[in-house]
Amino acid sequence: MSIACQPFCSFTLAGRTRQRRFANMSFPTETKRLWLSRLILFTKLVVLSLVGWGIYRSLAQARQELSQKPLDWEDIRWRWCLLASVLYFLGLLPMAWYWWRLLWAMGERPSWSTTLRAYFLGHLGKYVPGKAMVVVLRAGAIRGQTSNVWLAATSVMIETLTMMAVGGALAAVLGVVAVADRGPLTVLAVVLAVVTVIPTFPPILRRLVLLRPRSETGQKLSSALAAINWKIVGAGWCAALLTWLLLGLSFYSIVQALPSTTKQPPFTSLWLRSTASTCLAVVAGFLSLLPGGVGVREYLLDEWMTPVLGPVTAIASAVAARIIWLLTELFISSILYIAVPITRSDN
Repeated sequence: MSIACQPFCSFTLAGRTRQRRFANMSFPTETKRLWLSRLILFTKLVVLSLVGWGIYRSLAQARQELSQKPLDWEDIRWRWCLLASVLYFLGLLPMAWYWWRLLWAMGERPSWSTTLRAYFLGHLGKYVPGKAMVVVLRAGAIRGQTSNVWLAATSVMIETLTMMAVGGALAAVLGVVAVADRGPLTVLAVVLAVVTVIPTFPPILRRLVLLRPRSETGQKLSSALAAINWKIVGAGWCAALLTWLLLGLSFYSIVQALPSTTKQPPFTSLWLRSTASTCLAVVAGFLSLLPGGVGVREYLLDEWMTPVLGPVTAIASAVAARIIWLLTELFISSILYIAVPITRSDN
């Protein structure tokens, strides 16, 4: 070895020695666990604060809108409000089942109770600006029974997209059949249907999800998404159709709970209009990316319900729907959070 190379070799060997010593250094296990638990606790507090803030804003907005339209509270039929809450809960169950079905099709094996718990907890995330918190809450709540958080997050997006697609399509159909007095909104419903339905087709869905197909995560997603065929998607469409019909019936019950100065149409006509209005309002509110679709949902519900309910009852029904559905989500989420233990899958 030449004299010129000796200093360079000594420097390299010294550097490697320092790297080995650094690699062998480690913090005490208890210290790591303490900092990790603190980080997890801090993250949970931040998420809880964001959700609480979003719910507070939604309720404050509803109260402000309702104060502008005076209503005689003594005439409210509270049994109809209770029925609306029960129907809303039952209406969400088909999509909870579809999400569970998606997870199993993608190779995950979560229990039904854990999936149901995570599904309703995720609904609270929609009151935070953007829609990412829904995915965070659901994927986090089911993480103990899934092998890959990206698969869980992808299944959430597929389930949500399926629900919005069927809602947009149903709003378009019912807009033509049952709500012929609001032409521009019917056109909006048709546009929303086209925008949301096409991405649920399995070949297109795979291309949308696999943005980086050559990465390790992309390969896992590709393998899982191969099981998402027309049969699975068809089951999702049927589940979403049942969901929207029940949500429309829930809104119909809210309308029945409030006093009205106008003569209401027959049950079938009012239920179909309520369903069409609910579909259009929720889908448009979702695509607006506003917290809970605040403002958008109320405006569209008011527009399609005013011709048959009058302006006061229409806006009051829209605001009451937000309050009753939000309180239902809070109640069910609290019950499931307490009743269903956090467990890990045996697989």
